[in-house]
Amino acid sequence: MTIRITPAQLGPELRKLMRRHKKIAVDAAYDAALLGTVLAVGETDKQSLVDLSQYKQSWEAKRLPGIGAEWGNTAPYSSVIEYGRRPGRAGPPLKPIKDWVKRKLVANGSVDAKEADSVAAAIRWKIHHHGSKPRFVLKSTVPKVREHYIKTVQRKLEKGRK
Repeated sequence: MTIRITPAQLGPELRKLMRRHKKIAVDAAYDAALLGTVLAVGETDKQSLVDLSQYKQSWEAKRLPGIGAEWGNTAPYSSVIEYGRRPGRAGPPLKPIKDWVKRKLVANGSVDAKEADSVAAAIRWKIHHHGSKPRFVLKSTVPKVREHYIKTVQRKLEKGRK
């Protein structure tokens, strides 16, 4: 397809073209962010990172009007899951660990109820002294999301040329 324009029309035509391309890029970014949340939830399940589901339910994508989109996890401890915890950092709060021990280990009979507090303290001690490994849920989904974004933009631009 050939378009003939005068030099005076070049500026306005380029601006119109760039507005259309920007809209395509912004819409594709949100589409990719939505895919990112789906992939991150799947990776969360795959790594068995769900206890009460707060982390899993905290994956979200949102539009950034005129800019694009972002996706991430809003759970207060999501950075510890993503990047791990370095040894020697202040120990994690004991209460959530006690609650977890009661829900998981006491409930399934692995730990006697009388030992729940000492088991929780031992878990906290180990995390404090040895840290916890990073899980890289978000990092592992980025390449697929990036690829999806690029393909979506290319497909929509090609469609617009026809």
